[in-house]
Amino acid sequence: MGCWLLVVGCWLLVVGCWLLVVGCWLFVVCCWLFVVGCLCESQQPITNYQSPITNYQLPITNSQQLTTNN
Repeated sequence: MGCWLLVVGCWLLVVGCWLLVVGCWLFVVCCWLFVVGCLCESQQPITNYQSPITNYQLPITNSQQLTTNN
């Protein structure tokens, strides 16, 4: 009877450690998704703000082409 309780105790210990590892893994995944979500939300106005900058660089490339043609 004592050996059976020892086996059950070890099995519960292994299951508890496995649940702890899975819980930590889920916590890391949730934190990662939260960080990625925050980065995606913060990058939306930045990409909208960079679009006029790229439009402003187009005349610069055109002026450089004119200088190379001359």
